[in-house]
Amino acid sequence: MTSCGAYSKRDAEDSICAPVPGIKNPKATAAVRRAVELGNGDSYDVRSLPVAVLILLFMTKTHNICYIVRMQRTIRLELTPSVAQAAQFVITRQQFTTAFNAVCAVGWEQQITNGVKLHHATYYPLRSTLPNLPSNLLVQARMKATEAIKSAFVLQKKGRKVGMPVAVDCPPRYNERTFTLDWESQTVRMSLVGRRQTVRFTIPEYSTKYAGNPIDTADLLLRHGRWWLHVVVSVAAPEIAPTDQVVGVDLGVVRPAVTSNNQFLGERHWKATEGELFHLKRNLQKKGTKSAKRHLKRLAGTTTIS
Repeated sequence: MTSCGAYSKRDAEDSICAPVPGIKNPKATAAVRRAVELGNGDSYDVRSLPVAVLILLFMTKTHNICYIVRMQRTIRLELTPSVAQAAQFVITRQQFTTAFNAVCAVGWEQQITNGVKLHHATYYPLRSTLPNLPSNLLVQARMKATEAIKSAFVLQKKGRKVGMPVAVDCPPRYNERTFTLDWESQTVRMSLVGRRQTVRFTIPEYSTKYAGNPIDTADLLLRHGRWWLHVVVSVAAPEIAPTDQVVGVDLGVVRPAVTSNNQFLGERHWKATEGELFHLKRNLQKKGTKSAKRHLKRLAGTTTIS
C-alpha cells in the first residue's frame, strides 16, 4: 500500500529553529516545530518523517491518509526455450537445489532460523562450491531454505514428527535483479548458470487480463516436460461502488449460508463432513491415550478429514 501526499523537502538551514520551552534537545525541538507546522495543513509523505514527528503529529491532530490498495496474483507463463537454454535451465535448477539443501543442513544441525546468521554461515562456502550460480539466486536459495527450516521447527514445537527439509527439485526464485519481463514482445531475460538468456513465452488465455501489470517475483518450474514461469504480478484492487442495498445472510443447517436475494452458498456435503470430524474428535477425547492426543493435535483447527 502506498501513502498519498507530497512532502516538500526543506534546506538544511530550515531545520535550525529557536528553542522550544521545556525541551533542551535541539533534535527534539526541531521535531516539535515540524509537527506543529504539519498540523497546520502542510502535505507530507509519512514514510519520510522521523518517528518523533509522527508521534507528535498524531497526538496533536487527526489526519486523513489515503492508500492505494493493490493485490497480488500469480500467473503461469509457458516458456519455449531452445535446446541449449533448456539444458541451462536444468543445470540452474540442480545447483539451486544443491544450495537449498546445503543451507537447510546447516540450519537444521546448528538450530539456526535467523536468515542473516544462515547467510553468514553459508554464503561464501557455497560461492566457492557453486561459482557459476548467480549470487542473487544463491541468496534466494538461502531465503527459501530459511522459510523451510522455520516451518519445520514450528511443526516440531507443536509435537509433529519432522525431519530436516530436503528438496529433490527446488524451483529457482527470481526477483527484479535476476529477470526482466517484456509483455509486448513476450520475452523474459533471466539469469542462468553461465550468463543471462532471453527466452520467449506464451500467456494462457485465462491470464491475459493480468498482462502488463507490475511484476514482483517468479519461480521456474518443470512440469510434465514443459517449462513454466510462475510470475507474481501486482494488480489494483477492484473498485466497489457504494450502495444502499442490504443483504441478509442466514447460516442454515442444510446449507452453510443463504442470502436474502436467494443465493445458496456452500455444498450440502459440508455438513456431513463436519459431523464426521466432530465424532472423530469426540471419540479421540474419550479414548485419552497418548496416540489419541497426538491425533487431536494434528486435527486442531481442521475443518475437513483428509
